[in-house]
Amino acid sequence: MARRRLLNAEAWNRLLMPPVEERDLVRHFTLSREDLALIRSRRTETTQLGFAMLLLYLRFPGRVLAAGEIPPAPVIAFVARQPGLRRSAFTAYGRRDEARRKHLAELTAALGFRTFGDATFGELVARLTRQPRSIGGRVG
Repeated sequence: MARRRLLNAEAWNRLLMPPVEERDLVRHFTLSREDLALIRSRRTETTQLGFAMLLLYLRFPGRVLAAGEIPPAPVIAFVARQPGLRRSAFTAYGRRDEARRKHLAELTAALGFRTFGDATFGELVARLTRQPRSIGGRVG
């Protein structure tokens, strides 16, 4: 079945691209102590910065950083500065998609995320369509 696009590319970009204003960067891309410890547990500067970007993209704008996707330069610079990494380290991260996929699996497990599939869809529909109960047990 063909998919219809409800939004054009410009509208998708407005929804899914991270902000680049300093105030928004601070709000959405500031790393906690726990985040920094998790990031520093990676072996190289490249994997540390790549891991940090995946973590932050999952939080905001709430999506997976795509294979080969390069975040806006202000975002990379802001994130790299926090753990003291070179922002140029991110360039090498996209060369090996295996690392990105492995990091995504680790992050989804650590953050308690799960894949949205048919079973999850069924659970969601069941929860959203339950009848509300009144205090006396009767509705109406």
